[in-house]
Amino acid sequence: VKVGDMIEPDLGENIIKLITMLFKASGKVTESGLIAYSGLCNGLGRGVNVDIFGEYLVYALEGEDEECTRFASGIISDISSAYKEEVERFLTSFVPHLLAILKSKTRDRDTKICALASLGDLSIHAPTSFCKNYLIQTLNILKTAATASEKVEDYQNDPETLDFLKTLRFNLIEAYTTLVCGVKESNMQ
Repeated sequence: VKVGDMIEPDLGENIIKLITMLFKASGKVTESGLIAYSGLCNGLGRGVNVDIFGEYLVYALEGEDEECTRFASGIISDISSAYKEEVERFLTSFVPHLLAILKSKTRDRDTKICALASLGDLSIHAPTSFCKNYLIQTLNILKTAATASEKVEDYQNDPETLDFLKTLRFNLIEAYTTLVCGVKESNMQ
């Protein structure tokens, strides 16, 4: 992460190849590999190759390792910031998996917060495609989450859940804000 912007693109490509070889050798996506890729994303910006690594991000989103899923969600946010409007070409690869995380009854709630933030980042950078293909689904999920976040009376003796509901409400406001900005930029009705 600290040297990411000092890496030449060719070296970055070789590091990505090395990370993917390690994933293949271990038979899984690892946190350390995702952290290394995240450093490349932050350092190289648009120069980082998402096409090679995208399948591993999808694998991490679909996997049961919640920490890896959270890292993958964060990387998707990094990619969104780096690629800006060009992130549109990755929507079909990432958004369905992020929506599935949010709909899941079994995924960790902190993982859902990360997925929610990634959706917001994708929607703000690729507003027209996002609105056209995913806005209604996303709004339905946000509505369900907002309703659930208001049920504080059920958890008066559970401070951990009350803190989570507070965090959820904050993140829902951020998600709605980015969606509204995206809708405005998309010029859709």
